[in-house]
Amino acid sequence: MVTGSEGFVGKNLIARLDSDTGHKVIRIDRKIGIGVEDITVDNLVGIDVIIHLANTSRIPRSWKEPEEYFQNNVNNSVSLYRKAQQAKVKRFFYVSSSSVYGSSLLDKTNEQAYCRPNNPYAISKLATEQCLGAYREIDPSTELVIIRPFTMYGPGQPLGENALVIGKFINCVLNNVPLTIEGSGLQKRDFLHVDDFSIAMLYLLNQDKTFGTYNVGSGANVSIKQIAEWFDHPVEHTDPRLGRDYDTCADISRLSSLGWGPSIRLKDWIEMTKSNNFKEFK
Repeated sequence: MVTGSEGFVGKNLIARLDSDTGHKVIRIDRKIGIGVEDITVDNLVGIDVIIHLANTSRIPRSWKEPEEYFQNNVNNSVSLYRKAQQAKVKRFFYVSSSSVYGSSLLDKTNEQAYCRPNNPYAISKLATEQCLGAYREIDPSTELVIIRPFTMYGPGQPLGENALVIGKFINCVLNNVPLTIEGSGLQKRDFLHVDDFSIAMLYLLNQDKTFGTYNVGSGANVSIKQIAEWFDHPVEHTDPRLGRDYDTCADISRLSSLGWGPSIRLKDWIEMTKSNNFKEFK
């Protein structure tokens, strides 16, 4: 079962699962008429694995509507995991976020790093991780795997209100307006292609025992200013977004030890997308 099946990441992950042998996928998404809050214990009987992607995302909006973030990200997720335990689901993958680390003091952040979330969205994701971990201590029969993806991009990424920086830049190019950079643009992010994320999930699904937390990123970072230069498009700067900014870079050694590694470089993908005149996003 994949929740959030109709979102950017969900669609790409399901396409990868469908291409792999032996997976029958049940889709859960409000866009197709059933949300996480509608799932009962009976719905979960016979399910082997839940990959829980559904959540309310994006940091800026979380400052304005924190109640929705805690309802959807914490309460609904914890309720789903408790139902999974009752239904004897074997494995539960909770897709969290690298934002739980906040302003890490490490050049590369590993899974044991102290978390300093500094916005309601990130706090809701870390609170969910901790609640799920507590219920797992009570009943470890449903294996809990926590995934912390870094900033994702790729085909089907949002271009509108919920877009991350790559989607925003593509949207600006398509509408022939300057790229908008919040603040100086010197802040660095670790960018991960959604195909690399989906392949990482397959690696974990194919392991016998994967209990614990895994970073999924590229293992390198790049500044927003540098990305704007790769787009080779006019730029304008706006005020920094609310909350303290910070750099992100994943230590992916734990997942790499299982044989996974990222294969798509952001610069190469931008050059390829530009050479195709952003055709897939029009």
